[in-house]
Amino acid sequence: MSAEDWQKCIDLFTSHTFVERSSKNKINRSKAKYLSMQGLMSFSATRYDERDPKTQQWPGIIDSFKTFHTFRDGNWVNLQAAGDYDKLVELRETQHTQVASSGASLDKCAIAKEVLEERRGHVRGVGQVPKGTSPSLDSTTASKTPQETSHQFSGDPHNNDPRLAMYEAQLRRMQ
Repeated sequence: MSAEDWQKCIDLFTSHTFVERSSKNKINRSKAKYLSMQGLMSFSATRYDERDPKTQQWPGIIDSFKTFHTFRDGNWVNLQAAGDYDKLVELRETQHTQVASSGASLDKCAIAKEVLEERRGHVRGVGQVPKGTSPSLDSTTASKTPQETSHQFSGDPHNNDPRLAMYEAQLRRMQ
């Protein structure tokens, strides 16, 4: 790197704008409960790859949580993620026992909402939803393909939100 290029780097990294943005990003990163080991692929693309080869059934929210918050060697990213997963599994087993006796259906989405909390514009274990739509998700939606759920999140079929078109294009590429 030339001395001139090096000076440009120093000027950039010490500029008021860069330092201010770095401080804000540091605060935002400190709010995260745990790291995600998602990598470059989106949640839906990873879940698509994790489908059962025989049944083509997508992994559940609880199984996806484990995939996204463990290292390749199987260790958790931190104790908070491990504890939350244990709570998810415990509630799933408790609800499974209650469902078996009552005949109701198991609601993994409700379990995820209870343990993982909700964020605006985001469904934990599933990912981001387009702006202006409800992030509510029922248990039947979690097992559907992205193509089947894209219309649920779009609300108005004539929605002109450019992000909706982007999401739909991503879904077509995944096919």
